Amino acid sequence: MEMNEDTKTSEVQDVTDQYPYCLKAERRGENVLILQKLETPIRRLDGKRVSYQLSHKWLTREDAELCEVLGDDYSYWSLKELDMQKQLFDQFNLF
Repeated sequence: MEMNEDTKTSEVQDVTDQYPYCLKAERRGENVLILQKLETPIRRLDGKRVSYQLSHKWLTREDAELCEVLGDDYSYWSLKELDMQKQLFDQFNLF
Protein backbone atom coordinates (compact mmCIF):
# COMPACT_ATOMS: atom_id res chain seq x y z
CA MET A 1 0.00 0.00 0.00
CA GLU A 2 1.57 3.24 -1.14
CA MET A 3 0.62 6.42 0.65
CA ASN A 4 -0.16 9.42 -1.50
CA GLU A 5 1.22 12.87 -0.63
CA ASP A 6 -2.09 13.95 0.97
CA THR A 7 -1.96 10.99 3.36
CA LYS A 8 1.68 11.60 4.29
CA THR A 9 0.93 15.17 5.33
CA SER A 10 -2.38 14.43 7.07
CA GLU A 11 -2.58 14.97 10.80
CA VAL A 12 -2.52 11.86 13.00
CA GLN A 13 -5.78 11.37 14.89
CA ASP A 14 -6.16 9.28 18.04
CA VAL A 15 -9.03 6.85 17.34
CA THR A 16 -8.42 4.51 20.28
CA ASP A 17 -12.01 5.02 21.47
CA GLN A 18 -13.29 3.47 18.22
CA TYR A 19 -11.42 0.20 18.93
CA PRO A 20 -12.19 -0.78 22.54
CA TYR A 21 -10.03 -3.93 22.44
CA CYS A 22 -6.82 -2.07 21.59
CA LEU A 23 -4.04 -0.35 23.54
CA LYS A 24 -3.68 2.41 20.98
CA ALA A 25 -5.17 3.26 17.56
CA GLU A 26 -4.34 6.11 15.21
CA ARG A 27 -5.60 7.30 11.85
CA ARG A 28 -3.76 9.35 9.26
CA GLY A 29 -5.65 9.94 6.04
CA GLU A 30 -6.95 6.62 4.77
CA ASN A 31 -4.62 4.57 7.00
CA VAL A 32 -5.36 3.21 10.48
CA LEU A 33 -2.86 1.53 12.81
CA ILE A 34 -4.23 -0.52 15.72
CA LEU A 35 -2.00 -1.95 18.44
CA GLN A 36 -3.31 -4.67 20.69
CA LYS A 37 -1.85 -7.14 23.17
CA LEU A 38 -2.37 -10.78 22.30
CA GLU A 39 -3.97 -13.05 24.90
CA THR A 40 -1.26 -15.66 24.28
CA PRO A 41 2.24 -14.85 22.99
CA ILE A 42 3.22 -16.30 19.62
CA ARG A 43 6.56 -17.14 18.06
CA ARG A 44 7.51 -15.08 15.00
CA LEU A 45 9.34 -16.61 12.05
CA ASP A 46 12.60 -15.19 13.42
CA GLY A 47 12.05 -17.28 16.58
CA LYS A 48 11.23 -14.38 18.93
CA ARG A 49 8.23 -14.69 21.24
CA VAL A 50 6.01 -11.65 20.84
CA SER A 51 2.83 -10.42 22.53
CA TYR A 52 1.70 -7.44 20.44
CA GLN A 53 -0.11 -7.27 17.12
CA LEU A 54 -0.12 -4.20 14.90
CA SER A 55 -2.96 -4.08 12.41
CA HIS A 56 -2.70 -1.74 9.43
CA LYS A 57 -6.00 -1.06 7.68
CA TRP A 58 -6.42 1.12 4.62
CA LEU A 59 -9.81 2.68 4.06
CA THR A 60 -11.73 4.45 1.35
CA ARG A 61 -11.06 8.18 1.07
CA GLU A 62 -11.92 10.26 4.13
CA ASP A 63 -14.54 12.21 2.19
CA ALA A 64 -16.35 9.06 0.96
CA GLU A 65 -20.02 8.79 1.91
CA LEU A 66 -19.44 5.29 3.30
CA CYS A 67 -16.12 4.30 4.85
CA GLU A 68 -14.99 0.80 3.87
CA VAL A 69 -11.89 -1.24 4.71
CA LEU A 70 -10.09 -1.89 1.42
CA GLY A 71 -7.44 -4.13 2.96
CA ASP A 72 -5.45 -4.94 6.05
CA ASP A 73 -2.26 -6.61 7.15
CA TYR A 74 -0.70 -7.56 10.46
CA SER A 75 2.74 -7.58 12.04
CA TYR A 76 3.88 -8.84 15.43
CA TRP A 77 6.12 -7.11 17.95
CA SER A 78 7.71 -7.59 21.36
CA LEU A 79 7.40 -4.97 24.10
CA LYS A 80 11.13 -4.18 23.70
CA GLU A 81 10.49 -3.16 20.09
CA LEU A 82 7.71 -0.72 21.00
CA ASP A 83 7.87 2.82 22.34
CA MET A 84 4.46 3.54 23.84
CA GLN A 85 5.37 7.23 24.20
CA LYS A 86 5.60 7.71 20.43
CA GLN A 87 2.79 7.85 17.90
CA LEU A 88 2.34 4.58 16.02
CA PHE A 89 2.94 6.31 12.69
CA ASP A 90 6.32 7.54 14.01
CA GLN A 91 7.43 4.04 15.04
CA PHE A 92 6.59 1.89 12.06
CA ASN A 93 7.72 2.31 8.47
CA LEU A 94 4.87 0.38 6.84
CA PHE A 95 4.53 2.39 3.69
